[in-house]
Amino acid sequence: MASFPSSLEESTSREILQRFNGRAGPEICLGLERIRSVLDRLGNPHLSLPPSVHIAGTNGKGSVCAYLKALLVASGARVHAFTSPHLMSIHDSITLNGTPIAEDRLARALATVEAEDQDQVLTSFEALTVAAFIALSSEPADFVLIEAGMGGRDDSTNVLERPAATVLTPIGLDHQEFLGPDITSIAAHKAGILKKGCPAIVGPQMPEALDVIEKTADRLSAPLSLHNQDWTAYEQHGRLVFQDDRGLLDLSLPRLHGRFQIDNAGIAIAAFRRLAPTSADDLAVIETGLNTVQWPGRLQRLAQGPLLEQIEAPFELWIDGGHNVHAAHALSQALADMDERAPLPTHLILGMKKNKDLTGFLDAFRDLVRSIQAVPLPADMNGYAPEEIAAAALQQGFAVEVASTVEKAVANLTKDAAQPKRILICGSLSLAGQILETHS
Repeated sequence: MASFPSSLEESTSREILQRFNGRAGPEICLGLERIRSVLDRLGNPHLSLPPSVHIAGTNGKGSVCAYLKALLVASGARVHAFTSPHLMSIHDSITLNGTPIAEDRLARALATVEAEDQDQVLTSFEALTVAAFIALSSEPADFVLIEAGMGGRDDSTNVLERPAATVLTPIGLDHQEFLGPDITSIAAHKAGILKKGCPAIVGPQMPEALDVIEKTADRLSAPLSLHNQDWTAYEQHGRLVFQDDRGLLDLSLPRLHGRFQIDNAGIAIAAFRRLAPTSADDLAVIETGLNTVQWPGRLQRLAQGPLLEQIEAPFELWIDGGHNVHAAHALSQALADMDERAPLPTHLILGMKKNKDLTGFLDAFRDLVRSIQAVPLPADMNGYAPEEIAAAALQQGFAVEVASTVEKAVANLTKDAAQPKRILICGSLSLAGQILETHS
């Protein structure tokens, strides 16, 4: 492995990634040629990883990764992970045996990548991916979980050659400007992580996505474990019931909120039973995993922090980083379930990037929320102006108000203590991360 100049070694990880962002060319550039070239010069650290699980899909990737990590850890395994995008800190993207990578270690890995990127061809995400492979391959573990950044086939994580398993979470419309205009074309990208002879666990899918997945798997002789065919997971009488060809498991509900987390937990259990056969039937291990899982920013109720200081019970304040139409429908269902159990008027605080389907996102909440507070994202996030969100919401019949900050939006909604509310801050993972930074 080549050495790097001391001037680069002294840079912070943020400074190095900013240099990658500052290079000519698009911020997102799919394809594997550039990253393979740099990995080859570095001795191909991705080929020295512990047994890996590659996870792709439109929604639920992070939750499935969190569940699977919790299940494996409960079984006694040491688990590394690379997930994206980060929520609060770039260091959270790379965890070594459950601990976020230290700044000095990440900075050294990124400086190594920068020194070897002689032609200055890597994007910042590709550079981070290579740095992750360096770090993840340098410390022993039993498994490493790798989440695809965008798509799958042309995503930089897809240099993995022989993963222990691949996982496909539900596929929906997102990033159409890069992955194609419809479910079929997007599914072709996602199914690109399947490998010859490598088992694949497949979550709930629309028929057109499933057709693409099955055809791809057939071409590669990749054995599939399909939701509702080879395994199923559902809620019954306040319990999670999982069933596959090994039998039925009667489990407590997972720790994470929302009906969609039943599917996510089911995918993870199906993968766990493939990866850890000696613990796969141990109810205590699976229960522990479901009840210790942590995945901040996904339908999470805030329990402390500055925003809570201006709210008196029985107000509820929730956050979620979901930002596409598929996520919006899952969220609206979760809110409807909450309202059925404990009725409260529901209100949204919404900020969103401009490359997302604002109209489709809003439509999922029609007849469910009482009002919307439109807020801006940080200046570097290329978000919709609050006035643009407000105009779209008004067109769909929502009561809407513009607020210059989340704090002001919360104040607008809670100034009348006689009218308790359920408030959800949503529409952007970066917005959720920003809130959690001040509430952790």
